[in-house]
Parts: sequence; structure tokens; C-alpha cells
Amino acid sequence: MMKVLWLEDEIDKIEAFLDRLYMVGISVTHKDTANNFIAELNTNLDDYDAVILDVMGVVNSLEEKSSSKAFSVAYNSVLSLKLKKNIPFFVLSAQLTKDENQGLKEYIGDAHIYIKSKDEERLIEDIKRAVVEQPDFILRNKYADVLSVFNENQIGIKHYDRIFNLIKWAESSHDIDGSEDQLTGIRKIIEAIFHALAKQGLVPSEITNSQGWLNGTSKFISNTHPAFSQVENYIHPTAALSLQRLLWIGQDGAHAEGDLKLRVDDYIQENQSGYLFKSCIYLLFDLIIWYKNLSRQYPDISENTQKYRLIDNGSNANIVDGILQQDNSNNYNCEGVLIPYKLITEFELKIGDQIRIINSADNNNDRNMELYKHYARTIEKI
Repeated sequence: MMKVLWLEDEIDKIEAFLDRLYMVGISVTHKDTANNFIAELNTNLDDYDAVILDVMGVVNSLEEKSSSKAFSVAYNSVLSLKLKKNIPFFVLSAQLTKDENQGLKEYIGDAHIYIKSKDEERLIEDIKRAVVEQPDFILRNKYADVLSVFNENQIGIKHYDRIFNLIKWAESSHDIDGSEDQLTGIRKIIEAIFHALAKQGLVPSEITNSQGWLNGTSKFISNTHPAFSQVENYIHPTAALSLQRLLWIGQDGAHAEGDLKLRVDDYIQENQSGYLFKSCIYLLFDLIIWYKNLSRQYPDISENTQKYRLIDNGSNANIVDGILQQDNSNNYNCEGVLIPYKLITEFELKIGDQIRIINSADNNNDRNMELYKHYARTIEKI
């Protein structure tokens, strides 16, 4: 769809025309005051391919008397944004007097003026002709498969701007300055894919709802999670490996300090090529298509949750909820299960915290095996 922002204070009078625009592939967002129009344009400029302005309107409120001031304010705002985006504009008005028409022509040029009812067909054709040449519209069509899953039912509409910016980076013919700073965007989209998979039942929610869920999900994707095992091989190993490697690069590059095993930030700055970043973007695009195909192939959530199981180690493998305690020998425990100190530090736990034991195993430690038959392997803080 071509996306148009329209300033019109009497939108109820042109509802039939709005329906017609939609039928020919033009989606209209309507604003009734010049100030609302300007606020929307400034906030979401990249979302629109063109704007339509009414000659007579209101600036602040529908209680005002209509005047040409609203048009002037909105028109000047469109012009002020030219350096950011040269968005096509069209003026649709009721029949003008000879003097009004001449004045408007001198102000904005004859080519932009259209009369309601009389010039609607010409307006439609001119909008289409102008929009198909817009760089953003060209990219939206080129990457339609990638962009199609950025909605509330799948990866999330809030990530649309992030993925579209990455598309622009990928299409850039120049080396990318500060590309190491852009890796955060890639990591966040990987996180969104993980959440989308969990929402569809393709990843256990017990993992994505727990602390350390990002690495836990990565392990599950590669079928190396200590608590859950895939019964069916529904996640392709190439996708699993690609997700894991991209997550490693994104996490390392996004933090750029501390104990960084890959030192991605250093690598990018030393090479000064931009190729690593662009390769990550294209790999992300491929993984988005993989996610799209996977979610289409397995639409039934209840069936999806049967594709993996909780690992049974021949010991207490049932999920247990309880309160973290400490005995007289300083052993951390919950519901009779020993909680290793490494889990205490990993989850920053303190006595009294409510936790969930997802997976446990037989305790073979001579010092406390009589008190605790099992120790926790996987937990989460709840």
C-alpha cells in the first residue's frame, strides 16, 4: 500500500473517496488540524509516501473558523522537512475563485492543485506516479517478504523502524561509519524473533520467561538446553547455527566493554570495511524469512508445545516452585532440592526469593547427599 497523510477538517464529506483510494492501493491517515498533522509528520515521516493538504482548515481545534492559515502552516512544515525527506505533496480543495486559484498557483505551483470531485482521478494517478519513484517505497517493495512479519501478531510493529533502518544500511553504497553501534538493532530483532517463537509455542515459555532467557533460548534453538529437548527436528540446524553466531556478534558488539571474547568492536574499527556489519544484516534478513516460513508451517500452538519435552534424568525432573532457603550448614535449598552456589550468583538470588526448579539431577556430593537427594540444574526467578 502507498501511505498518504491527509490534512482535512471535514473528513466525513470525502469518505467515499477514501474508500476508493484504499481500493486502488492508497492507505490514508487523516489529521483534522494543522498542528496534529505537523506532529504526525514530524514523528512518523518515514511512514508516509505523500501528503494531501486542504486549502481551508483549522490550526488547533475544530472549534476554529476554517481559514487558509492551516494550509500555510502545514505547507511550510512539509517544506522544512525536505532535507530529511522530499515528500510529494498535493493540494485538494473545493472550487476556488479565480483570484484564489491564481494566488495559490503563484504560491505553490499549478501542478500541485486539485479540485474536489472534478480532479480526483488525476490526483490518484499523480500520487501513484510520484510515489513509485520514492526511495522508501521502492525499498518497501523490494524487501516486502522481510517487512511483512513486523506486525503485532508476529515479530512486532515496534521493530518496523529498526528493520527498515537496517534495510537502508544494507542498500547503502558507502562504508558504514559506526557500524559497531548498529549491532544493537540486530540483537534486539533476534530477541524479538525468540519471543515470537515462544508466543507460537515453538520455544518453551518457561525459558523465555526466566532470567538469562536469551542465552537459554539460543541453547534450546540449537537443542543443547539442559532442561528441554526437541522431540521433532523442526528447527533447521543451519538456522540454529546462524541465530547463535549472529547473537554472539550482536551481544559482543553491542556492549563493547568488559570481558568480550570476540572483541567485535575492535575488529570492525581495525578493518574499516563495513562488510561484517552488512553480512550480519543480510543473515538477519534470511533468518526473518526462515522464521516466517516456520511460523506458517506450524500455526497450531497446542501442537507446537508437543514438539519438545522436559528432560528426564531418571531423577526429579518435575517443575517445582518454592522459596529459597539456607540450612544451618549454609546449603541453599528449595523444597528439599539443593541449589548450587553458582546458580545463586548467576541469578543474584537472596534468601526468601521465590524460584522455580525446572530441572534437577541426582546429588552425588558426599558432603550433603544424605540431606539432599537431588540438586537443581536449571532454575528461574519468579
